[in-house]
Amino acid sequence: MATWVYRWGFSSDFVIQRLLQKQATGWAAHATKRKLLRATSTASGVPRRLYTLATQGLELACQHAPKLLDYKEQDPLAINQATIRHELFASIWRYLCCEGPEPNMFYLGGSGRRQLRHG
Repeated sequence: MATWVYRWGFSSDFVIQRLLQKQATGWAAHATKRKLLRATSTASGVPRRLYTLATQGLELACQHAPKLLDYKEQDPLAINQATIRHELFASIWRYLCCEGPEPNMFYLGGSGRRQLRHG
């Protein structure tokens, strides 16, 4: 998960939960307590929190990353709040198209159409 957040810069509860294929929520909060992630409230409230890498998480991600990147999200308040939803949708789309094992993992039910929800 640390390498995912490293590549995309940040993530949300919902995306992290789905990527880990967990039914229960709370992994991101647990990783925050372990000082792997840093939680930051968003201005719009959707999603409620963004998760970026804390120092220990960044070190872990750099150890496992195939390519080192310039991680600009060390200051989560500098993230462009206007593009958060777009970036999260792009990360979900990338996972579904190129990396994801289960095509319906982001389907939340409803009236026969796919619905994406941010946590």
